[in-house]
Amino acid sequence: MKMSAKDFYGEIKDNSAKCNICSKLIKTSGNTSNLMSHLRNKHQAAYLHCVKKPTKVDVLNKSIEQISIENAFKIASTSTEKNKEITDAIVYMVCKDNLPVRSVEKEGLANLLNICVPKYNIPSRFKITELIEERYDSCVAKMRSMFQDVNEFAFTCDGVTITNSTRSYLTITAHFVRNNCLQAVCLQAVRMKQVSFYLINTKSLSVYCVLSKVFLSVYSLCISR
Repeated sequence: MKMSAKDFYGEIKDNSAKCNICSKLIKTSGNTSNLMSHLRNKHQAAYLHCVKKPTKVDVLNKSIEQISIENAFKIASTSTEKNKEITDAIVYMVCKDNLPVRSVEKEGLANLLNICVPKYNIPSRFKITELIEERYDSCVAKMRSMFQDVNEFAFTCDGVTITNSTRSYLTITAHFVRNNCLQAVCLQAVRMKQVSFYLINTKSLSVYCVLSKVFLSVYSLCISR
């Protein structure tokens, strides 16, 4: 470890310091130049300790001593790649958990991100909506690419009600074999409006119209591959 010239001298009084090695009194002139000169000329071993360059281990140990865990989190910089990774995770969370986009402006999430990544600026709900739409376009392009290798499809329709909600959807799923593996992709979901139980004929007609629109959309998707 690198030492200071003052480590080899006693207390400085009246611009003078006594050498701990030879007991000679050295004028300081307000700095350590004379102290270093004396060590260089008379005590080479001590002088080398003063000019020794710090090793990587010394620098690391000093850094560990100066930076606590709490301070490390506060001063940690967030790279552009990390920002994108966090934003993509938020978009995934909103889509996967069926959360409203306004969730990104909730105080709890803002507090969590402020603790974990203080320098990260969470996007607004308008930006999140834009990113979700971009993700949708990306998924459509990916499915079209997958369909290039598929010649036969089987379609199923299901009525789905979202958990903890009264919203029901009519979904259509494509089943196909690709790379010797059975796969399934939900192609579209259309919200079903509530219709009076007594208007059974009207309801059947409504469902038939919805089914027609869904199949037309799927047909358009498949023939465009």
